[in-house]
Amino acid sequence: MIVYLLKSIFLMAIFLGIYYMMLEQEKMHRFNRFYLLATLVFSLTIPLFTINSSLGVESDEIVLTTNTATNYVETKVGNLLNDTNPERTVVVKGQESRSWFDTLSLSHLMFGLYLVISLLLLVRMAMGITHLLLKKNSSETIQKAKAQLVLLEEHSAPHSFFGYIYLNRQDYRSGKIPEEIIIHELVHYREKHSLDILFVELLKVLFWFNPFIYLYKKAIRINHEYIADETVLECSVKITTYASQLMNVATYKRTGSLVSNFNFTVTKKRFKMMCEKSSKNIIRWKKILLLPVFMVLAFTFCKPTDGSAQPSYDLELTTDTIAVDKSVPVIRWYKNSEPFTGKRQMYLGSLLSREQKFQNGFLLETNHFSEFGTIGFSEIHEYRDNLLSTTRIFLNGRLFTETNWPLPTNNFNGVMKVWYENEQLQYEENFIYRDGERLFNGLLTEYDGQGSVIEQKRYENGVLIEKIR
Repeated sequence: MIVYLLKSIFLMAIFLGIYYMMLEQEKMHRFNRFYLLATLVFSLTIPLFTINSSLGVESDEIVLTTNTATNYVETKVGNLLNDTNPERTVVVKGQESRSWFDTLSLSHLMFGLYLVISLLLLVRMAMGITHLLLKKNSSETIQKAKAQLVLLEEHSAPHSFFGYIYLNRQDYRSGKIPEEIIIHELVHYREKHSLDILFVELLKVLFWFNPFIYLYKKAIRINHEYIADETVLECSVKITTYASQLMNVATYKRTGSLVSNFNFTVTKKRFKMMCEKSSKNIIRWKKILLLPVFMVLAFTFCKPTDGSAQPSYDLELTTDTIAVDKSVPVIRWYKNSEPFTGKRQMYLGSLLSREQKFQNGFLLETNHFSEFGTIGFSEIHEYRDNLLSTTRIFLNGRLFTETNWPLPTNNFNGVMKVWYENEQLQYEENFIYRDGERLFNGLLTEYDGQGSVIEQKRYENGVLIEKIR
């Protein structure tokens, strides 16, 4: 998710930079409207698409299934690209038996803050729409060119929202509002500019932390004014006359963020745009140049498919697998027919994905790297008499599980433990292997986040003998 958000933010920055440097000053306002809306959608959707690429990130398979016999959750951890290591199964306590406080983390708090702010923005937007509709229902209305003029008692600047144009009743009745200003608002209605504003407001609810959303909204609103101004001037209205009318209404009280209205702060830019002259040839070439830019950015920011990047090792090893008493598999690694000692690294494209450490042919440690170069998943192995005795799994540096494997020295009895994020023991089981099948054998104990026993059972050869508590 973080990678997606960073990509979308970076894309918005690029597209807005192109707009301000190449497009904003040209008189191609309807094209610019399409460009702003299209690039906004493009920035939010392109990072979600996948393409074939030589780069990728190795992912570990984590499959959650419910064990109805024990009411626990089995988490099967196995690497999709590793066909030499057997799949490991760890059993952890079901989420339903953990208190909300035990599972609370910084990520949960941040997500909660995100939801609160998003909800507040959504309520604010809903209140703004309701306010506009209530004003319409409580005011006099007049039909004009398929729109409705809403005559208000309040002294505010003319503004529009979908098919409603809000005007001061006294000014309208006395003829103080020029016809050109009403035409201007009718253009907003015919061009459906309110849909653009509502769309951006919804995106603000979802991506309020993205600063470029606000810059997009500002650019879209100004572009709406350029379109309306251009249409009014096409009706043989003099620029000086129209400019004077805009200055008069721009001094009125400002209205809400959901409506198309007059704003004194952007009036100067609008005057300058009215007097601009644009070359059709330059406009044509700028439009043509945008196509390769879109293509390059699409291929650059699309998400690479996992299967497109083939794993490559810095050195090749061979394996030899034997079994002790048909229950303890032993894997030994060789290079040039000799037990290997050293490191082996695996890459996906140019990214380091996995690093393994060996001694005398035995795998001691495996580290899995994220695309940012950090270790997210690690396995540490210990051996006794050339047999695997202990495996520890670390998630983001935290000890997650420890398994003491069945060996001849412990009568082939194994023990597995699982820990909470607060390093408190969560679960402990004793097990054996019979004919390749893993069976509970001995005590199985579940703890809460404070270390107290929740449940304890005793098994023999996979059969539940008694439930202690």
